[in-house]
Amino acid sequence: MKQTKILILCVTYNSDSELQNYLQSLSVSVGKTQDVFVDVFVADNSTEKAANINSKCDNINVNVLKFNENLGYLGGISAIIQAKPEIPFETYDFVIISNVDIQVSENFFEELAKNKNRNEIGWLAPKIWSISEKRDRNPNRLKRYTKLEIEILRLIYRFAWLHRLYVSLFYNIKKGKTTEQEIEIYAGHGSIMIFNALFFSKIKNFHFPAFLFGEEIFFAELVSKHGLKVRYIPSIKITDTDHVSTGKMKHKHVCQLNFKALTALKNMFYKQN
Repeated sequence: MKQTKILILCVTYNSDSELQNYLQSLSVSVGKTQDVFVDVFVADNSTEKAANINSKCDNINVNVLKFNENLGYLGGISAIIQAKPEIPFETYDFVIISNVDIQVSENFFEELAKNKNRNEIGWLAPKIWSISEKRDRNPNRLKRYTKLEIEILRLIYRFAWLHRLYVSLFYNIKKGKTTEQEIEIYAGHGSIMIFNALFFSKIKNFHFPAFLFGEEIFFAELVSKHGLKVRYIPSIKITDTDHVSTGKMKHKHVCQLNFKALTALKNMFYKQN
């Protein structure tokens, strides 16, 4: 069997212990799988202190890039790509973008490798089990947002009190909805996004003008633009230890960042609607 090559681009922000746990889970999963090669590039956005990161892990190659400023989620990913233009994206089967407050299952890479010849799938959305919410965060979104729905979301996030009301009334409705079937969806959850590397090589010089949030819609639109699919594949499993960095942010600031991201998405993808 031909070796499966995987590139992981992840971002840490003052979350050393979560990063080490994440890397350890990657190491264990690779160790239980044959013919899998994994490169990991970490964007260290830490500002509070110098990160204490042990990059020596069995079974995986880890490279840490210290940026000494908080560049945001996709900002950190873009910084890796700009700092390492020699990364041979075309040689990988998958490119993964992720937070570090997650852990992969022991059979994660084994299950992922089973899907490497499905070139029509631009984005593979795994099962992401949230410890705090006790639910699967995927499928994140089944259908594309309408322009009206984007405007409603912008309104909700424009006023922090309105967002609190929305969460208290409607958010928990999602918890009971789950499926164990593989299905086509609009967008997966942004905590870990697994892309067909051929697709990612086409868009690796992307620019998303938002600090945080909105990544799911951004990539869903790009996948659709290239005539590819987003597929929810629950046999690929993740555990989400939940919002290590964003959980420390004030609610009003979270709302402001979401509003800015949604405004950017509206201007990028919904002008003609």
